[in-house]
Amino acid sequence: MVYAGLLDVLLPPTGLLILLGLGLLSGHRCGRMLAGSMLVLLVVGAMPWVSDGLLALGEPPYQPLTADQAEAIVVLSAGVLRDQREYHGPSPKPLTLARLRYGAVLARQLRKPVLLSGGDPGHYGVAESQVMQTVMERELGVPVRWVETQSRTTRENARYAARMLEDAGIHRIYLVTSAWHLPRAIPEFERLGIYVVPAGTGYGDGTLAPAGLLPGPQGLQSLYYFFHERVGIFWYWCLDNIAGGRA
Repeated sequence: MVYAGLLDVLLPPTGLLILLGLGLLSGHRCGRMLAGSMLVLLVVGAMPWVSDGLLALGEPPYQPLTADQAEAIVVLSAGVLRDQREYHGPSPKPLTLARLRYGAVLARQLRKPVLLSGGDPGHYGVAESQVMQTVMERELGVPVRWVETQSRTTRENARYAARMLEDAGIHRIYLVTSAWHLPRAIPEFERLGIYVVPAGTGYGDGTLAPAGLLPGPQGLQSLYYFFHERVGIFWYWCLDNIAGGRA
């Protein structure tokens, strides 16, 4: 989608690098100050101590789950890789695979049916949920009851999944997604009358190793996710309060 590509350009680290470059090219004092500020933000934001801490803001705390809390498990996609030669086609991205793995663990422990949600936003010719289904069933050995193939966004994940769940008489779910994605995903299901039990994956271990002060790609990735989620939450707020909830 066009706006998704534009968002990737504006978010860190690309957006900060663009501002840094513009500041250097301007030749003015204000430009140099802007460039210096962006450089500081890049270095500090690339420290895992900082970016991981920001990303964890608002995460529901991890909790052991029991079989009496909900009726089904919903796993949200986080993208697929196109034409992976070793797999002879699309393959789940690491975040999607992590969610699938936890969904499979819960399905075995809780003995609840599984719904996979994810359309084809990249126009690869196959829905992300269909790629997920192949991995879930053939590699993880867990059957999938429902496969939602239309959604392109988190809001659409909730919209289309809720319809399938309601048709099956299900109103309480374990929602499996990245822990930092839960603050944006949970309200989208709850606004449709679905009771959500958070089932986040990818929680940090809470340790503050000295290496966390060293800027690196892990820190930049967390910084990107943090801003991506905050922009997403703000965008949905705008849709609900300004554009009448259209998505």
